[in-house]
Amino acid sequence: MAHLQAALCTVATLAALLVAVCAQGGPAQSFARPERLDVDSAIHNETRFQEAMACILGEDDYRLCDHHTVGIKYDGWRMLERGCGGTCTPDEQSVYRFLAYVSHNKPDQWRRILDKFDPDGKLQQSNSEQWRQHGIKV
Repeated sequence: MAHLQAALCTVATLAALLVAVCAQGGPAQSFARPERLDVDSAIHNETRFQEAMACILGEDDYRLCDHHTVGIKYDGWRMLERGCGGTCTPDEQSVYRFLAYVSHNKPDQWRRILDKFDPDGKLQQSNSEQWRQHGIKV
């Protein structure tokens, strides 16, 4: 019986420590999807462009992202991979516009995007026509 009480006490202590450690980390960052992705600010403002690239190229924890750049990151890779399925939404068109801008005006950054999301070149090979149709330099 004493062993059972000691074990329960140990489990309770570990659970309390786990709760305390998790609470110190703070809540996970969450993003409400904006009504419209603002890619124009990333295209026309170098600081915003660099912020968008930090989000896009950053790890998957999204700590360098805001609600606009996380949309570019998520939708961007999805669209490089699968496209927008025929009819693009305004946000998908905006993301294509951002990717086209990068591919034409920021070749080093474009290479970094491709290195992250298409390291073996298979997406570019299989989707090059679709990318061209949306203004992305292949």
